[in-house]
Amino acid sequence: MSKLSGAFAPVERANLERLEAAARVVASHRVLSSVLNAAGVSAMVLNRQRQVLFANEELLRLIGAESLRDVVGALPGEALGCVNARFGCARSPQCDACGAASAIYTCEEQGLGTEADCVLTVSRQQGLEPLEFRIKAVPLTLEGEMLTVVSLRDVSAERRREALERVFFHDILNTITGLYGHVQLLEEDPTGPDSAAAIERIVRICDRLRREVQDQRSLVEAESGTLQPELRPVEPQSILEIVQQFFAGHVAMSGTRLQTSCAECAEIVTDGALLVRVLINMVKNAFEASAAGSLIRLSYEASPQGGVFSVWNPGFIPDDVAGQIFRRSFSTKGRRGRGLGTYSMRLFGERYLGGQVSFSTSPTQGTVFSINLPASPQHEV
Repeated sequence: MSKLSGAFAPVERANLERLEAAARVVASHRVLSSVLNAAGVSAMVLNRQRQVLFANEELLRLIGAESLRDVVGALPGEALGCVNARFGCARSPQCDACGAASAIYTCEEQGLGTEADCVLTVSRQQGLEPLEFRIKAVPLTLEGEMLTVVSLRDVSAERRREALERVFFHDILNTITGLYGHVQLLEEDPTGPDSAAAIERIVRICDRLRREVQDQRSLVEAESGTLQPELRPVEPQSILEIVQQFFAGHVAMSGTRLQTSCAECAEIVTDGALLVRVLINMVKNAFEASAAGSLIRLSYEASPQGGVFSVWNPGFIPDDVAGQIFRRSFSTKGRRGRGLGTYSMRLFGERYLGGQVSFSTSPTQGTVFSINLPASPQHEV
């Protein structure tokens, strides 16, 4: 499929008189409006300029609109509150991966019903919220006008459960496999010269297993809004040591090396456990993006506003990936159910630690993920 940016979005919207006339025709069609309101999914009717003529009651509830007048004339991304719509719906580079845009575009071009998955981030009063839909676009001719009916079935809970299960089982099974290998060695020679080292590794792996279970529980609580951060003074150096210890002998390292450094390591106020989870995901991401034998750098520097933890790796993130890096369920591995690592960095780091999570990437300078923490953190409610 060709790029949609620019091609999908119409150059001009319908004039106000024609828009309102078309909206009245759709709203007054009792069979159509009744069917859409009874469908049990969010739905909208678009004109050929992809402007909203009608939105059913389910969609109005979803976006918090008081009446149909609030959305008539808007483009789909604008109506839904998509954060990329500020560039113009379907004009942002991120829109090339939008299932809604591709489904509507294909439906209009081919005159056939089309389905696609759509993941978008919307702006709400409580902050940014990821939504996942199964989109279906079907053509409709009404009083000579070519229209498109778009239904949006919310699959957020389904995808969330699927992703958590796949990540959880993947990570837990990897850890248990390592644990089982060391237990076997100890069973074969329980009093041998290597038994003490084997027991130490088993204890370390059990601690890693405990952390991974806690991580999944925290992610569920964070998405539901029930997670309560415990803010207290911590030493940045101890945070770096915990992360480094977590990856000692970890399968994710694949021959890569982790180097840590701490400049001006005075105490900071934060939730140390959540911060460790953010940094572990940053380091995992760096390992997965780096060739065997690469050096990964984890560092901390004090700043006038608080402090900055950074993870550097020598890899480069292409533009088409960079624009989606923090999107829920997005993964460069092309597997549905992965892609929670970078998403959870921002969820924990910004909503619960009050920091700012960002990254920079360059073919010559590599990639740096960082979390800038404030001196006086306040998590979002």
